[in-house]
Amino acid sequence: SERTAMAEERTELALERTEMALERTSLANSQTLLAYCRTAIGTLAAGIGMLAFVNNEAVVLLGYLLTLLAPVIVGIGFTHYFLVRKKLKRLNQNQAQPQTQGQPHSQAQSDPQKQ
Repeated sequence: SERTAMAEERTELALERTEMALERTSLANSQTLLAYCRTAIGTLAAGIGMLAFVNNEAVVLLGYLLTLLAPVIVGIGFTHYFLVRKKLKRLNQNQAQPQTQGQPHSQAQSDPQKQ
């Protein structure tokens, strides 16, 4: 009764905190992708600058390497972004599964045969 109501309230608060944590992680994932893109743009700009303004052979080679590295950085960023996004979707789906009334969240997910 009163204990049950308090337990349900705590469970609901824990679920809300989990939802907020997943949302924060999703936002952080987007920011990380943008950081990869910024790094790639900076790398590309440095490479183009070296190619355009320096005549030294070693610097020109470095310019080419940096120019070729930029799309690799973007590819790594997008790969990381989509892998994390996939994991977050799985976590969201696991959390959205209905619970059996009266059982804590962890028991409802851990052993479906006991329900």
